[in-house]
Amino acid sequence: MEDAGPPAPPGPAALPVSLAEAVAADAGVPMSRDGGPTLVDPASSFRVEVAARLADARLSLLDAQDAVVPADGTAEVAGSSRFALAPAARLRPGSAYTLRLDGALGREVHDAQGRAFLPASFALRTAGDPPAPAPAPRKRGKRRR
Repeated sequence: MEDAGPPAPPGPAALPVSLAEAVAADAGVPMSRDGGPTLVDPASSFRVEVAARLADARLSLLDAQDAVVPADGTAEVAGSSRFALAPAARLRPGSAYTLRLDGALGREVHDAQGRAFLPASFALRTAGDPPAPAPAPRKRGKRRR
């Protein structure tokens, strides 16, 4: 029998998220990675804490077309990692978004020891009815005389 060599390193683990919440009017709504989207206020900001010292993570908010929503964010990395994100403008009522914590340089997130973690995503839906679409511009035809 031939020696197969050292065992392959384990694949990326699930990110150890200890807190994920949408905050509006000083009240937090827990967000879940499982199940359907979490209903949030259009004026929400977001907090995520991870029980690991992450070396290369970023928190971003994506709209239904996977476009990045303009926002201000902060990160505190110590024994654990804390991320906060505040959209630059109120979110569109009745719309779908995804809050994602992933790697700044690649998809995976890495801790200070180099261990890889899978990104964490949170499906969101903003409360309220979506605004009515703008009326189509009128077509101007030729006037008859």
